[in-house]
This record gives sequence, structure tokens and C-alpha cells, in this order.
Amino acid sequence: MMNYLQYPVLFESSESDFDTQGIGVLTDCLDVEVTNEFNELPELKLDYLATGDIANELVKDRIILADVGEGYLKQLFRIDSVKKSIDNKIEVTASHILNDLSYNTLKQNINASAVTPVAAFNLLKNNLEQPELKLKMISSINGTTSISWDMAKIDNDELSNQAQLCPEENFKWTLPA
Repeated sequence: MMNYLQYPVLFESSESDFDTQGIGVLTDCLDVEVTNEFNELPELKLDYLATGDIANELVKDRIILADVGEGYLKQLFRIDSVKKSIDNKIEVTASHILNDLSYNTLKQNINASAVTPVAAFNLLKNNLEQPELKLKMISSINGTTSISWDMAKIDNDELSNQAQLCPEENFKWTLPA
């Protein structure tokens, strides 16, 4: 049986312990929707009551912990925008925390052959200039490929094209429990 969160939870932008209630539980949440397009990271849209208990705490770069669906529990989203609407709501848009990798750089070039998706991700994660959360990739894909990522070439599309990320039913991103 899945143990789903009743409500999303709000955390500071630099939080690393997600076993707490953080800044607070978003009990005044009116609606939460997570979209997950093929080969893209999920995006969260949340409507919150403007007069809610922690409405003023919803600010850019903070983190929201939410369930995305079966097999995707306790996923993290970084707040991209917070807008007040005319109908007494706050509209929040947040990107999956893995999007943080888009703004990080490599310490060195990465070249490897016969790597699985998990091994490629671990090579990337372990060679970042800015340490990231303890991200973990789980994959049922056993196929391998060769990778060559150049730290001087800034092209995020190249990373996903070379690694050939597969449909979301074949892999998931998780955080340690």
C-alpha cells in the first residue's frame, strides 16, 4: 500500500533533511497538478489560499515536497514563480529539483564507454562544481552507451541526447528516505 502525503510540504531553499515538516504543511492548498512530459522533468503547479497560514512563506527558490503518483512519492520541486491572482489565490509554479543540474557546471570532462543510465548519472553528479542534494537514479534499463561530455561546451540538450533518457516508466529519480 502506498503511503501518500495528505498535503505538500514547504521547505527552505537549502534544506537537506526532508523528514521534517519544514516551514510548514500546505494545508490551505486548493489544487496541485504535476505534469510530466516525455523525456522532461515534472513541473508542479499549485494554487494556495492567499489568506492561508503560510501564504507569505511561498517564495521563489524554496522547495515543495509532493507526491507525483504511484512510484514517485516525496519528490522535490523548486519554486520558480509565485503570483497572486485576483480570486484570492496564490499561483505557484515549481520545477523538479533535478532541474538544478541545468545551472551547474562540470569540474572536468567526462568520457566513458559502456555505461548504463545510472552510471552516467553518477558520473555527472560526482563531477559537478556545486554539490547537489543526494540525488539517486534508479533504472530498469540495462543497456549501455558511450558518453563524452565536455565541460567547456554549455549545451544541456547534448547531455540528454547523448545519455538518451528513456520514457519515465523505465526510470525514476528519487531522494534517499
